[in-house]
Order: sequence, then C-alpha cells, then structure tokens
Amino acid sequence: MSRMLRTKSARAGLKKVERVAGRIRDIIRQAGTLESCADRVRAVMDEELGHDEYFVLVDVDSEGRIHTNRLREGTHFLDEVGVKAAKTDIPLLQLYPRNTGEVLVDASCPIVTLDNGKRYNLRMGRLMHKPFLAPAIFGLGILPTVFGSVYGLASGQLIHTVWPWLLMAIACGMGLAAFIYIQINTRLKEWYQITRSISAGDLTVSAAHKGRNQFAQMGYELNKIIIGTRAMIDELAASAEVTRTVSNHQAEESTALARTFEEMSHMMQTFREGTETQLGSLEEVRAMITEMMEEVNKMQRNTKNASELSFRVSDSAKAGKRAVEDSEEQMKQIEAAVGASVQTISELSHSTHEIMNKVSAITQIARQTNTLALNASIEAARAGEAGRGFAVVAGEVRKLAESTSTFAEDIRSLLEVTRQQAVEAGERASASVTSIQRGRDVVYVAGDSIRSMEEAAQRAQEQVDLNYDLSNHLIEESVEIEKIIETLTHIAEQFTESMTRGAAAMEEKVESVHQLAKDAALLSGQSTSLHTIVKRFHT
Repeated sequence: MSRMLRTKSARAGLKKVERVAGRIRDIIRQAGTLESCADRVRAVMDEELGHDEYFVLVDVDSEGRIHTNRLREGTHFLDEVGVKAAKTDIPLLQLYPRNTGEVLVDASCPIVTLDNGKRYNLRMGRLMHKPFLAPAIFGLGILPTVFGSVYGLASGQLIHTVWPWLLMAIACGMGLAAFIYIQINTRLKEWYQITRSISAGDLTVSAAHKGRNQFAQMGYELNKIIIGTRAMIDELAASAEVTRTVSNHQAEESTALARTFEEMSHMMQTFREGTETQLGSLEEVRAMITEMMEEVNKMQRNTKNASELSFRVSDSAKAGKRAVEDSEEQMKQIEAAVGASVQTISELSHSTHEIMNKVSAITQIARQTNTLALNASIEAARAGEAGRGFAVVAGEVRKLAESTSTFAEDIRSLLEVTRQQAVEAGERASASVTSIQRGRDVVYVAGDSIRSMEEAAQRAQEQVDLNYDLSNHLIEESVEIEKIIETLTHIAEQFTESMTRGAAAMEEKVESVHQLAKDAALLSGQSTSLHTIVKRFHT
C-alpha cells in the first residue's frame, strides 16, 4: 500500500491541499479568528473538493472544526493518522484506513498559527480506486464472442465463414457493453453526487424521475431518504431554534436568578448578623435594665432611709421650734424679771440714800451713847443677818447711847457700800437687759432659722416621698420593661434561629440555582451547537 503514496495522484493531492491551505490562510489572517470566517472557509473547501473524498480543517487537538462532510464536523480524529495530521509542521502524506472500511490517501499541511496561539491544519482525503466496472462490463460483452470464435476454430469451421460473424458479435458485444456501462456509470455518478451533496449538507438535491426500472427505483429510494432527512432537519432546525431561544432566555434568567439569590443570600447573611447584633444589644439592654433595677432598688432603700431621716429631722425641727418658742417666752420672762430687778435695785438705791440721811441724824444722837452703840454694832456685826436681834439689846442701846454714834456710822458706811453695790447691780442688770435683748434677738433669729429648717425639712420630706413614689413607679415600669425585653429577647432568639435556618436554606438554594445556571448555560451551549449543526444543511 505504500506505493499509493508514491503515485502521481497522491503527489497531486498534496499539492492541492497546500494550495487550498494558502487560500484559507489568507481568509483567516484577514478575519483574525476562525469563527468569524467559518462560512467563507467552508465555501472554499466545498468549491475545491471536486472528486476528492473530504476536506477537514483541524486544530491541534485533532478536532474537525470545519468538514466538507457536515455529518462529521466537530468530530475528534484521535487515530494515529488524525493526530499526526493535526500536529504536522510540514506537508504530509499518509495512508488512512478509515473507520468506514475504506483506505485512502490523507494529505495534510499546516494552515496558520494565530497570535492567540491557536493553530490549524488542513487535511484532504483522496480515493485511489482500482478499475473494475469498465473491464468487467466490456469483458462480459466480448468474452462470449471470443469463446464462440475459439469454439468455431476448434470445430474446424473456416475462418472466412466465421470472421464476419465474429466481428459482428464483437461489435454487438462492445456496443451492448458500452450501453450498459454508460447506464450503470451514469446512475452511479448520479447517486454518488447525490450522496456527496447530502454529506456536504445540501438536502435540496434529488434523483432524476426517469423510468420504472430498478435503477430508477434506487433513485426514488434516495429521494425518500433525502425528503425524510430534509423534513427531519427542518423539524430539528425549528426545535433547535426554539430550544436555543428558550435555553438562552433560561440561561439569562438563571444567571439573573443566581445573582438575585446571591444578593438575597448576602442580604440574609447581613440580616442574620444584624439580628445577632440586635440580640446582643437586647442582652446588653437586659443586663443594663437588671443593673438599673438594682440601682433603683438601692435608690428606693436610700430614699426610704432619707424619708425616715427627713421625718426625724422634721420632728427635731418641730422640737427645736418648740424649744425656741419656749426660749423666747423664757427670755421674755427673764427680760421682764431683770427689768423689775433693775427697778427694784434703783428703788433700793434711793431708799438706801434716804436711810443714810436718817442714819446721819441718828449718828449725832448716837455719839452720846458711843460705848453702848459700839457694843451693839459689834453684836449686830457678829449676828449678821440676824441683826434683827438688835431689838433684844435695844434697852442696852438706849442705855449705851454712846455706842449709837459708832453703830450709826457703821450703818452709814454699810449703806454706802450697799448703795454702791446696788448701783453696780443696777448697771449690771441694765447691761444684762441689753444682753438679754441681744440674746432674745438671737433666739428670734434662731427661731426663724429653725422654722425655715422645719419648712425645708417639710419640703424635703414631701420631695423624698415624691421620689419614693416615683422610684416605686419606676420599679414597676422597669419590671414591665424587663418582661418586654425578655419577650423581645426570646423573639429575637427565635428570629435569629429562623434566620440562621433560612440563610442555610438560602445557601443551599443558591447552590441549586448556580447548578441550574450551569445546566442552563450548558443547555444553551448545546442548543447553540445543535443550531450550528443544523445550519450546516441546506433544505
């Protein structure tokens, strides 16, 4: 079989593939990408195919990106020949045992390597048929004549009698063979061209409607296949278009839904964090309320103590007020008594002065009884307050007139001292009156202060009572607030737990939606591929 690669036809095939690769190279370089010029490349390959089996443009992974046989486009040619053809850097000829059972010559060469690193090669398959139909038909047309001639010669018949019939038989055989060959070859070429057109994606062809023989019936059967395939491709194209539209819309919706679910997931996560923060805040508020309750209870106890102290202060202020009022009354009485004492002392001083005058008169009389008066004065001095016993010795005083003068003089001196003491006592009493008046004024001021203190204590008592009532009300409200906070905390805990479960479920849904988006994108890709495949056929 290696001789097939050295044939003129094989070498011509290699030159052809290089020439076609040059045309395709210019188109791809001008377009920049294969995808943007696929239709133009496909048209060139269809135009240049002729009687060869196929053209296929492959990438470095041996994938048939563009194939003249639309049914095989997109196939990965991973056999040894296919891999070498995809990776070759030089024009290459290979024998290709195809999976269809035929053996042909595969000519390949590189097309272009783009700036993005993508590389493409071109393959061409050429059939190398051995002559069969013409020799067989013409042999069948000539062999009977030849056998007849040989038989005639062998039977001893003369050549001049056999030769005309021999030539006529050969001519008839050749004519009949030519007719049969033309008929068969024409139909074979027609069928071959139809099948090539079908493989190239052209379903608009049909076999000629001639006759009612077996050859015509074969054409009709091909027409049935073409019509059925065309109807199937049309339905498939319609379904592919609908599927592509729906899958694209579904992919877009799935992507949007995935983004929405992601946003909802983030929102749920943020909301869950917010609820956890609120729960923590409620716990802090509850702790603050508890601490405030303790402080309010302390304040209530302090207020109660202050109330009791205010009661005691008020009682003390009232007692002080009563004491001051009593002191004021006593000061008034003392002032009056001291005033009376001053008056009495003044009268006493005046009486003493009169007595002194009288004593002076007595002194003159007493000189005569000096001795007796002396004794009487001695006794009177000894007696002190009991001088009233002077009456006892009165008789003797009358007897002892001499002592009267001395006694009178002493009395006069004593009265002088008494008068002086009375004057001093009067002055001191007057000063005491002034001091008492000042003390009274001080007592009055103290009374006013105590009364003011009593009023302040009364107001403080009222304020303390009000604070006590307010603290009781605050405790009641705090208890209600604490109950509300506990209820809110319980609700927040349940809500946080629900949000946690919801966030977990949302994350699962997000994963499902992402998978749905991936499936939708995959379906969209497959629908696009199906649409691309269907568009390869012309109906």
